[in-house]
Amino acid sequence: MKENSVSRIRWIIKKFELDTQTIRARLVTNLEALMQQAMDHAKASTKEKKKKTKHLREWSRLAAYISQTINSVLREYDEKEIKGRLTEIEQRLEALTQKREMKDELEKQDQNIGEETSSC
Repeated sequence: MKENSVSRIRWIIKKFELDTQTIRARLVTNLEALMQQAMDHAKASTKEKKKKTKHLREWSRLAAYISQTINSVLREYDEKEIKGRLTEIEQRLEALTQKREMKDELEKQDQNIGEETSSC
């Protein structure tokens, strides 16, 4: 998820600097796909009982923020504001995926410790 989402937002930022009207439509399309990924991730979190409500809330907030950004792009065109919003999405994605990677690493370490303990 990290590389796909972070790569996507970085690609969006680069493409944003192209022709305004053409990119506006593409920007909305790509943001919608990114929002769907965030919503899917939030839904997956609700299916796993180990996931905390905080994790679900963070991904849901990201999806909502992306939705607000889409509305902003459609409503008006303020390049500086939109770039700021895209950068905010990038930062939120990186923070969420970094948390997930750290959690996965800790779970892996706990599993390894458990295996070592049971073999003794």
